Amino acid sequence: MATSFKSYRKESRSDWGSSQEGALDLGQLKLGALLRIADGVETMARTITSLIDQNVRLKQQNDTLIRSQRSLRGINRRLKSALK
Repeated sequence: MATSFKSYRKESRSDWGSSQEGALDLGQLKLGALLRIADGVETMARTITSLIDQNVRLKQQNDTLIRSQRSLRGINRRLKSALK
């Protein structure tokens, strides 16, 4: 009998449930709570990743603006000295 590989990551994203009638038992409620927590953590991680990317991009823009500002100050100084 061949066993098939099942990815924990893919299987954990499945919509788990029960077709039993009646109330769910404690184990099923715990599993549901853990799956909801996992969904929340994935959402938070996505948000944090986008914030980190934005931070890197803004730091690069800041460095570019600082270099540009220093360059313009140098040009301004040279123009002032040329006018004297």
